[in-house]
Amino acid sequence: MIDASIVRRMQTKKADELHMQLCAKIEQAVIIAARDSFTELLVHLPNAIYHAHPASIRLEAYAYDIERLQFTLKTAGYTVENTAYTNSFIIKW
Repeated sequence: MIDASIVRRMQTKKADELHMQLCAKIEQAVIIAARDSFTELLVHLPNAIYHAHPASIRLEAYAYDIERLQFTLKTAGYTVENTAYTNSFIIKW
């Protein structure tokens, strides 16, 4: 039988890996948007209806911790705002 603490550690490790991958994708999208002279990036969550936006990224269907991502972005100096669209948010710099 597997100890519950081992399962929790494995889940935490997987969540940390997903968070790091997500942050890397967001960072890459921000760099591309900034290079194209945009000052914001629209982030669509997997269950969001897609809306056309000059600089946007659609996340894959993983169990990302979006609140953790938004906190990380705010800590890094970005402005994170909700949008009129359901299940999406804007990162501004």
